[in-house]
Amino acid sequence: GAARRKRAPPRPPADDEADEEGGELGDGDGALPGGADNAIYLALTATGAALGNVVDEWLEAYERTPKEALLELLNFAVAAAGINLAVESDEPVRMDVPAVLLQLAEAAESQGAILGGTRYPLLRAREPEFRRLKAHAAEFIKQLVVEAHARELLLCGDADKEGAEDPSPIRWLLEALCAMASNAVDSRALRHTGTFLAFRLCDGLLIAHANASKACDEASAQLGARQAGSSAKKGAKTAAAASLGALQVDVQHAAEERDAIANLARALVDSVFGDRYRDKAADVRAEAASSLGGWLAKAPSLWLDNAHLKYFGWLLSDRDGGVRAAALDGIATACAAAERLPASSAFLGRFAPRLLETANDVHA
Repeated sequence: GAARRKRAPPRPPADDEADEEGGELGDGDGALPGGADNAIYLALTATGAALGNVVDEWLEAYERTPKEALLELLNFAVAAAGINLAVESDEPVRMDVPAVLLQLAEAAESQGAILGGTRYPLLRAREPEFRRLKAHAAEFIKQLVVEAHARELLLCGDADKEGAEDPSPIRWLLEALCAMASNAVDSRALRHTGTFLAFRLCDGLLIAHANASKACDEASAQLGARQAGSSAKKGAKTAAAASLGALQVDVQHAAEERDAIANLARALVDSVFGDRYRDKAADVRAEAASSLGGWLAKAPSLWLDNAHLKYFGWLLSDRDGGVRAAALDGIATACAAAERLPASSAFLGRFAPRLLETANDVHA
């Protein structure tokens, strides 16, 4: 993979404009990030974006030309981080994404092609274009996962198998975003943006998991009803056995699909959250805290346990007030429902003193 120039570089800043955290170069506050060539970026920053159409168009492009579509998706994430360069590769499926992103960040810094410091899009969400970008990007990623599941593209393919041509686009995106959010690339803009998009991908996986769980429950109920009916009737045993066998296969398939989606979500959280809840940037730590609360509320069977609730306990003592506030909100989201209280009672008891102290925490 290699980086290519997308447009003329912005004006390099004076030495005192360089970002202290990561050494990124920034251009003027009015300059736009490098999404001018990316169809997804342009669509998501437009007023009144039709997100369903953007999702459909990308999935159709993926079915026609998967390699080009995957690169467009990765370059959308790069543009959303405020980088005016794009990744090129003849084999994106087998690309070493961390190494390519490291090369990209270094090239962007040396050429003044990155919105550094506090000027990359996620930290400019008060401005109309970037506010739309953040909201639309979150919804786009979630809808992309759900629609890929509906089209049986969520779990298809396996890039690790010999001869595999078309990987699951969501699995590939998951791995690319995990790489982008990792410590391997020392760029706050990439790390923060990769974290945000990876966490929204997890939101989409949980919607798909809920849909798969519902389908599994419905198949199980249908099987149970058919079994009860067949036991009450005599005769036609061969036809009944064949029908029951087909339903049993449906139930098994639905359960395997549900579990595979859950495993994808777990893999994403295990890869990203453990580093980002202690990121050096407070905005990233706050994103981790608020996202965890939503996941525990949406999928308590996957994560509502002491092993994950303990992160909130640590975040309650974060040095940044915004992070502590996000942790409190996350606890309220995760533990508010009565049916979730038994699973969280040990955590709430352990951290009750700190929770009481936060009542006097003016910064939270």
